[in-house]
Amino acid sequence: MTQTFTIQDVLDAVEKLSEDDQEDFYEQMRIKRIEIGRARVQADMDEARRELAEGHHRVMTAEEIVREAVS
Repeated sequence: MTQTFTIQDVLDAVEKLSEDDQEDFYEQMRIKRIEIGRARVQADMDEARRELAEGHHRVMTAEEIVREAVS
């Protein structure tokens, strides 16, 4: 059985922690957010590489992109 918590529940629980434990919690959350962001970027890169390999896109220089955009 999965238990769900509201943000307020979490904030209330964190508020009850010691100052050191709160700092540890904040650091763990910071690291977790970084990991989630990296995973999201990796997934985007994997998708872009797959689409490129399937021929959905082509590699272009910045000059080619600008030329195409103004034409």
